[in-house]
Amino acid sequence: MTILHHTGSRLGAAVLFSLLSTSVIAAQDKPAADGATEKKEELSFIDAFTKGKVNLTLRYRYAYVDQDGIADTGTASTLRTTLGYRTEKFMGFQGYLEFEDVTDLGAKYLHNNAGFGNYWNGVTTRPVVADPAGTDVQQVYLDYGYGKSMARLGAQEIVLDDARFIGNVAWRQHHQSFDALLLTTQEVENAAFYFAYVNKVKRVNRAVLETDTFIVNGHYKLEDIGQITVYDYYIDLTAAPSVLSTNTLGAEFKGMRKVDDDWSYRYEAEIATQSDVSDNPMSISAMYYHLMAGAIYKGFGLRVGYEVLGSDSGNVAFQTPLATGHKFNGWADLFLVTPVNGLKDLYVQVDGPLGPTKWALIFHNFTADNGGADYGTEFDGIITYKADWGQTFGVKFAFYDADTFATDTTKGWIYTGFKF
Repeated sequence: MTILHHTGSRLGAAVLFSLLSTSVIAAQDKPAADGATEKKEELSFIDAFTKGKVNLTLRYRYAYVDQDGIADTGTASTLRTTLGYRTEKFMGFQGYLEFEDVTDLGAKYLHNNAGFGNYWNGVTTRPVVADPAGTDVQQVYLDYGYGKSMARLGAQEIVLDDARFIGNVAWRQHHQSFDALLLTTQEVENAAFYFAYVNKVKRVNRAVLETDTFIVNGHYKLEDIGQITVYDYYIDLTAAPSVLSTNTLGAEFKGMRKVDDDWSYRYEAEIATQSDVSDNPMSISAMYYHLMAGAIYKGFGLRVGYEVLGSDSGNVAFQTPLATGHKFNGWADLFLVTPVNGLKDLYVQVDGPLGPTKWALIFHNFTADNGGADYGTEFDGIITYKADWGQTFGVKFAFYDADTFATDTTKGWIYTGFKF
């Protein structure tokens, strides 16, 4: 199956999906409770388009980076704009088209934007702020839904569970997207299942990875206890870097219990194993573990966690190439690629309200899985405010204190966003 990913081909796909929707079979009648057939009025093909909804998002961000070993600091000033249109349903079909633009505003050459190919700004003497400018068709897909099941074909953002393994990296100005066929169903009570085939991944640096990736994910909710999730992510990169071609099989249990009106407690346990597949030149056998326990009191939260991305004898380590990596292991982004000796992350997070704002503080202690070396520590923080008119404002920072891995790094962001 070929699902084209570049801008022109995505526009072509949008036209193709529109043509397909004019030749679909008649929609099924919905059975009524008494066994009779309940007729549901369907919109016409033209009405499905003219009565659709437009959405617009704006997100401005100023970023600052000071990194030991690099003489100059890095600053970036970028604006992310998306313009999308979702049709109404026609005979079970619904389409979506979204354009995305990332624009540099006055600091184009004051940071290394880490862009792929022609998207790179050519800067080598300043730290990385990985938000390369560009304009693209970010998403274009066609849905078909019946009952509690849906099929989605096209370029799309996919986020599963907490995005630890499959995510859209929504913190970056250019989100990660997938050319995929995604099938979802919730026909079984308290359960949901996701199946996907992906043949291209467009990274946040605007590189395109050719792949044969199969995603299987299912979860089941246990009343008053939590949720069990099982997954299998088969990632076969048909071009470099084939060292990331792996199969990850895992399970997670998480939940939250309310003690009274003031107190709740939460918990999470996850385990996964990763092995090499296809043309991967490395032999991989690595484990992943995550344990977390916490409590909430009148909106104030505390959680303590321990996450391990294991090493295979110091030769190769557990990797999460399709994850929303920024969300985990420190906002300084120094562990987006797991070191060959693996990573152990002991963290403590406190969060809560402060008047009309929300805040969180996180401390990380990083060590190696193989050998136990001290990598370093990190202190992160964020405060956000959402105005009555819907606009969001935020300040965020990360301080990494290096021991044996990387160098001391300070990062800060000021941002605001609005959705129409």
